[in-house]
Amino acid sequence: MWGIDFLESTSENYRDPLWIKILVYALVALETVHGVLAVHFVFAATAVDHPSLELAWSATVIAIVTSCIEILVQFFYARRIWIVSNKKVYVPALVVCLSIVKFSTGQYGASAGMPPYHFSDMLTRQDIVKSAFAVGAATDVLIAASLTYYLHQNRSPFHRTNTIINSLIVYAISNGALTSAFFIVVYIFDTRKLHILALYMIIGSLYTNSMLAT
Repeated sequence: MWGIDFLESTSENYRDPLWIKILVYALVALETVHGVLAVHFVFAATAVDHPSLELAWSATVIAIVTSCIEILVQFFYARRIWIVSNKKVYVPALVVCLSIVKFSTGQYGASAGMPPYHFSDMLTRQDIVKSAFAVGAATDVLIAASLTYYLHQNRSPFHRTNTIINSLIVYAISNGALTSAFFIVVYIFDTRKLHILALYMIIGSLYTNSMLAT
């Protein structure tokens, strides 16, 4: 996934405004840091601390970096909703509020267990972790539903315009369904098991790719 992000960010056809380019480069930089941390965490968990399952410092930083990626992408989508809704502020403001709640919950969940700590310590933060996943899923569903609704409202008598709008609707539904489905899957899984971290590591990449795909 990192390779796809990098190729998209360096594409010669990339003609977006400067602030979007900066956002994309920031996301790719965060994805790069995320990948390095993931390698460190897997090595520490399987080769160094196994079978003690004492989590390395990179586990906490991965959660922080992932939360940063999520809030940047969700703010981007909030602005897009604001544009396609003819600058109505209610839904974008709700998206921003939910994104901040998700970010704050994620940061608190990560900082509450600063290493060194054992994986079993996650049992004390199960409610926080599950709340963050639930808010993340709700935010993505709201983004997808809002974009679909407002794009549909902007349909015109012209076939070519409607074709473009239909493509944007498909992108909105696909991206929202993918990220929210992952949050739901992670929410359903037992957070007391180590595989929950493997699933969570993918979410940041999904967010980055979903933004670049639009």
